[in-house]
Amino acid sequence: MTANRAPKKSIARKLAMLVTIAVATSAIAMSGVLLWRQTSHYAETKSKSLFASAHVFAAAAARGVAARDQNAVYQVIKAIGQIPDLIYARVESRGQLLAVMGGATQLDGDLRVTEGEALSISPLAILSSRSIQVEVPIINGGVNVGRFVLVADTRDLAEELQDAFKGMALGSAMALGVGLLVAFRLQKVFTKPILELSDAIWRIRRSHDYTDRVISKSDDEVGLLIDGFNAMLEELEERDKSLAAHRRDLEKDVSDRTRDLRIAKEAAESANSAKSDFLATMSHEIRTPMNGVMVMAELLAASDLPERQRRYAEVISKSGQILLAIINDILDFSKTESGKLQLEKIALDPAALAEDVTSLFAERAREKGLDLVSYVSPATPRLMTGDPVRINQIIANLVNNALKFTESGSVILKVGPDPKNLSRIRFAVTDTGIGIRAHKLRDIFGAFTQADQSTTRRFGGTGLGLAISKRLIECMEGELEVKSVHGRGSTFAFSIPAGACEKPANWPSPRKAGATALVAVKGDATRATVLRYLREAGYDAAEARGEILVADLVIADPHRIDAVERREDGYVLCLATFGDPAAHLMVRDGRADAAVSCPLRRSELVSLLSKIKVGHMLGGADDRRASGAVALPRHEGLRVLVADDTAINREVAIETLGQLGAIVETAENGLEAVTAVENGDFDIVLMDVSMPEVDGFEAARRIRERGGAAGKERVPIIALTAHVVGRAADAWKAAGMDGVLYKPYTIRSLAECLDTFKPRSQGATTKSEKSTSRAENQATRCFDAPLLNEKKLSGLGLLANDGPTPFLRRVFGLYLDHAPKSVAEMREALDAGDQVKIGRAAHALKSMSVNIAVDRVVAMAEDIERRANSDGSVGAENIALLDKALADTFEMIRNIGAGDAQAAPLPAQQAKTA
Repeated sequence: MTANRAPKKSIARKLAMLVTIAVATSAIAMSGVLLWRQTSHYAETKSKSLFASAHVFAAAAARGVAARDQNAVYQVIKAIGQIPDLIYARVESRGQLLAVMGGATQLDGDLRVTEGEALSISPLAILSSRSIQVEVPIINGGVNVGRFVLVADTRDLAEELQDAFKGMALGSAMALGVGLLVAFRLQKVFTKPILELSDAIWRIRRSHDYTDRVISKSDDEVGLLIDGFNAMLEELEERDKSLAAHRRDLEKDVSDRTRDLRIAKEAAESANSAKSDFLATMSHEIRTPMNGVMVMAELLAASDLPERQRRYAEVISKSGQILLAIINDILDFSKTESGKLQLEKIALDPAALAEDVTSLFAERAREKGLDLVSYVSPATPRLMTGDPVRINQIIANLVNNALKFTESGSVILKVGPDPKNLSRIRFAVTDTGIGIRAHKLRDIFGAFTQADQSTTRRFGGTGLGLAISKRLIECMEGELEVKSVHGRGSTFAFSIPAGACEKPANWPSPRKAGATALVAVKGDATRATVLRYLREAGYDAAEARGEILVADLVIADPHRIDAVERREDGYVLCLATFGDPAAHLMVRDGRADAAVSCPLRRSELVSLLSKIKVGHMLGGADDRRASGAVALPRHEGLRVLVADDTAINREVAIETLGQLGAIVETAENGLEAVTAVENGDFDIVLMDVSMPEVDGFEAARRIRERGGAAGKERVPIIALTAHVVGRAADAWKAAGMDGVLYKPYTIRSLAECLDTFKPRSQGATTKSEKSTSRAENQATRCFDAPLLNEKKLSGLGLLANDGPTPFLRRVFGLYLDHAPKSVAEMREALDAGDQVKIGRAAHALKSMSVNIAVDRVVAMAEDIERRANSDGSVGAENIALLDKALADTFEMIRNIGAGDAQAAPLPAQQAKTA
């Protein structure tokens, strides 16, 4: 960078150019004026001179013209040759030419002037003409005897103009010289301070010394410019001082702020950890005593008690369930808030979810006198993909709120494809309750929030339900929306992706075209839903108006059945309200063909309409709900070890397991549990995880280590814990336990847990039986399981009387292709001595087999997985038995018409072929 630089165009040069342009412009303007005036003056003078000469010659020639004496006339005009610029003259008389002197070539554009025009000749005209012609009359004795024409040359005009321009040029040159001299002297006055300012700018730019200043020597505009520059330097100097001070303190500030941020981060993490620990601890501490309260209350309610005492016990049990639901809500909220909630993606039936929820709340709706009904659109896919537990939780929450805030009217649950996006399923709950004010709609989704505090006092609740539901829906890529009119009711709706789904089932049509149907049902919502279902099936359905009911199909309340006038081929269905035996009595007495559950179940109505279509006899409604509790599975002779340090919990377990037929022994800590398992022969161990001396996790590890070393058969260990969040919630897996049962548990959940993990061949065995090979023991346990659990598949709606559904056929086809690969992997791993790989292949086979209810393969794969992961005792005989079970399962699948895909050959079949 140079210290200074010359400007491209200096001020001196600009001033010289300015003076030059000014002088030149003035000279040009003055030249133009001079040209104009000089030419005008020339034209005036020239024309006057010509007219004067013409009059003189006309007077001299007057007598000759009058006498027509050509010689005399010629002698007169001959003198024009002596006058400069005159080039032509002629005399005419009475139209005849008397005399001519000289010669001139005139153009049409040359100037011809009459005596009256002499003073008004245009300079432009004189400049464009080569000559001037004048004409005067010849008078003799007062008589016009002819005319005299005189022509003069205008070449002398150019000479006059040339002389004038020379003088003008000389004057302009002198003026330019004077102007440049003045400009040169003035530019020093103007440019000197500017140059000094420029030098200072470049000097400061090079040195960055903002303390330098430029001295102002004038008070004009240049002085103001210098003052402004000096002010800018002062500001830059102050800025540099501030930046230098900031740089000095910056490192310290960064260090201080980093320390503050680290402290804040540690405090936030500590608070979050404390919150999680608090939730885990409080959940554990609350669930532990609740276990005794709820199970004992359940046992008490089921015992032989007077009616009042039984109600007391039921109130205790229901209160415990409500408290447990509140705890679960808080834990669910914590999980969704921390992003730790995991969702399943499995096949589910949206219609079944809707029916289950309305059945769950049927008694509550009946107690409040509300009409509860679900409507599932016929366009709804038969199966969709999602998390059935969480979707059920959301729907139940919305229906629960609707029932809570509705005093009269109805609550309707609607399910069907979202009209805005048919690839999504929409669930909507509409009530006729108190509604929500518009300004409160945004607040209701907040945690621990309700429309107002009076709502909490009047209706109860934690205010967590909608917050949890909203977050669950967002996790499912959906959105919860609400529409409400205060005093008239609300609609809560959400839409979630359907995922992989199975097309809707065909609706049964009437037996004949134009079939009529009458609906005589009290509830407005139920009546409207029944009418809608019937019309979608093709019936000409209407609400019953008259006293007599006559139609091809009549659906009525029990008190209207007597008004039915039965047709020969008609059907009568009676609505069965929960807890009311009247409808079943009508069916028993033959006054109705079947009972229809209320709340309405679409699957039940479709089943009845299908039977009507083909003319079959109708059965009654599903009476399992009316017949009381379903009998719990029995576990006679099952030997169970219960390890728990709390006497109340041990007492609860002893009483509950005794009710299920099990033989119970107890241990008060982990050490006693380890000793008991070593010395005893138990089918299942229920291990509390929080115990003194040795906790349940460590006890399970020791049992696994010692059992593997001694070659004992693996006994299932079930963790009993009240930890549902935190690190302890999943620690049972790492400890080698087989499952978990969360406190507080119910009798049913305990019975189902035992049923899942009990040995398949439960019962006494002789010493000779115990000495048989492990493969024989495996066969004894596993071959009790069915090859294909058709009951389970039917319960899921995947297997009908006419065979499996298209969805199940596709799944069976995939199973026939992939299951043999897992067995082949086990054989390869066995040859390589890799028990870990055997366990992984067995786990994969078990996972795919569970989904299609092939229970025998599941049991054998599970046994191989446990052997491989515990003591590595899987042998060729184990895999051979599994191979045989898989071949039998494939044969059964083909026999029921589900083997659309060609199965890959089993390893055993390959061996036979070889």
